[in-house]
Parts: sequence; C-alpha cells; structure tokens
Amino acid sequence: FSEPKPNYVEKVARKLGSILTEASKSGTVPMLYWALGQGDETEMIGEFDEDGCDTAPITGPKKKKWGKGTHLLPVLKHIVDEVDKDSEWTLAVIITDGFIQDKEDRKNYCMKLGKKLVKQYEDGTRAKDTLKFVLIGVGQEVDADQLESFDDMFEGTDLAEEVDLFSSGIAAHMKDQDDILGAVFGELMTEDKIVAPNATILDDKGQEVKNYSDGLPGKFRFRLPAGCKSFTVHTPRADVTQDISEVVS
Repeated sequence: FSEPKPNYVEKVARKLGSILTEASKSGTVPMLYWALGQGDETEMIGEFDEDGCDTAPITGPKKKKWGKGTHLLPVLKHIVDEVDKDSEWTLAVIITDGFIQDKEDRKNYCMKLGKKLVKQYEDGTRAKDTLKFVLIGVGQEVDADQLESFDDMFEGTDLAEEVDLFSSGIAAHMKDQDDILGAVFGELMTEDKIVAPNATILDDKGQEVKNYSDGLPGKFRFRLPAGCKSFTVHTPRADVTQDISEVVS
C-alpha cells in the first residue's frame, strides 16, 4: 500500500485481504507498505488469515516514513523474490493513490522478468499465466491512463502474445468496492481457468443443479429452479453461498 488518504484505503485493503485468503493455498496473505523512504523502500505489515485481515493494523508504517516518491520496482522485486519463489501461482494486489514513478526501471525489469517466464513456460518448469500483478487505483489523484499503460506494457514486443503480467482498475471511493473486486478477479477468471478440482452447485433446498466433476472453471453458468432465493457452490475446500433474493423478488 502506498501512502493512504482517508481510511477507505484501510477498508479496501482489509476486504481484499480477506477475499484473497480464500484463494490462497495457505489460507493467509502477506501485506506490506511500499513507496517508503525515498519512495523505494518497503515494510512488512504481517501475514494474516481471513479473520486477521478484518482487524489488520493498516494505519501506516511503524519503522519508516512515507516516501517522497512512488517507485513500483522494489515491491515488484519483493513479490517475485520473496513471495513467488515458493508458489505455484501468485496474485499480487497493489493499491496506489497517486502517480507511479520509475517508469524505465520497472519496464526494463518487467521485460527481463517476462523473458524469464517465457523460458520457464518452454522448459515446462512453470505453467503459463501463474504470476499476475493487479494495480488498484484508489482516490482522486490516480492517473487512470498510467494504470492502463501497465496492461499494454508488452505491446509491440516479442512478449505481447506470451506474457500478461498486469491488470488494473480504478476505485474513486469505497462505494466502488465491487469495481475493485472485478478488477482483481474479472480478468483472471475465465471458462478455461480451473479454480477447484471439482464442485457441485446446490439450490436453496440443497438439491444439485450442476456438477463439475472435472474441475470448477473461474466462470460458469447454470439454471436455478423458479423462486430459488440462493445457491451454494460446494468445493472440497469450502462452501460459498450467494443470496439472490433481492434479484428474484
């Protein structure tokens, strides 16, 4: 998290952290502040499970001061070197509320990282699209054009069709929380992306309406009986119930 404006950044971070724990193999997510010192330092907040995210002390760095600039490269390196090294799949959500500097340094780093990933794909040592950085702009000072430029970083290069490292979204205020979640998961979840080894969809009476024995895709469709007011996605790890009573009433 870079330097926050009012406490909606804390609320956004807590909500995102809580949701990301459900997708984490360990059930926890690490959090850190970035853009400290001269804009190029970081400070760990801690590692939290779902309950811990709800009360995580995201009130500002304790050991360092907010930076005089905003450099993204250090946090990218931290994620790659410290988080991704032992992971099969890494999704890093980076919250910012201002203009990000160090354009050339981060671009050069990402080009090298992209080439490294392509080699790993070709060697069979890593699956494609298993490292993703999601930039979330919060507040009125975010440069939307700059965030969009991250999505197009590899356009015109040999990596354009091979690597997709970034996605981004803008949330001017906490009322746009749904937009934030959409930016995090929307681009990642497709009908080809398997997110659970198997699953069943149940209606509000516990009756099965759909079975995904070969894997649950990130996006899926199913039909519910008339008058159904909720459904449950049952997976080996957990059950998720969605209330749709307001939609069907």
